Amino acid sequence: LLITQALMVGIFAMNTASPRCDQECGWRNAFFLPAFALALLSVMILFLSDDCPQGDYVPPVQPTATAATPSSTLGQQQHSSKENIVDQEKKKQQRRKAHISDVARNPQVWALVVQYACSFGIELHVNNTIAFYYWDRFGLDITTAGLVASLFGLTNLFARAWGGMISDFSYQHWEMAGRK
Repeated sequence: LLITQALMVGIFAMNTASPRCDQECGWRNAFFLPAFALALLSVMILFLSDDCPQGDYVPPVQPTATAATPSSTLGQQQHSSKENIVDQEKKKQQRRKAHISDVARNPQVWALVVQYACSFGIELHVNNTIAFYYWDRFGLDITTAGLVASLFGLTNLFARAWGGMISDFSYQHWEMAGRK
């Protein structure tokens, strides 16, 4: 956000310095670079990243039917295959991971969602309106107001890191009940 806000305001100022480009033209041109960067990054993520932390997702291989066997061993194979299926089902249940419905029923998750939505929503609102406030209240030109406003986003880099470190420290010493 910091780089985007500073960069877009710079592109706007560069475009409006030209007599052929008014403010509307300047803002339209300022959005091309972030849109191109977003499209390029999404294509790079699609083709160059892993599907999950363990690597590319590979669906489990289903056992295939074996070739025909003599009838004397057929009964033994059918019995052992039934046991294998039961064992596989038990293993699946033991290693079952949390499903989205398990997460959605957890009230701690909803408390975190509400808290994060409120705090991050306020941050986004301030980031989007603070440049206009500086321009309107202090009479700064739009370029300077945008650059000063982008400094607010810079403080979030440190605030988030410190918040995480304080949370880790608190958990180690007091083992907060809501944090597992």
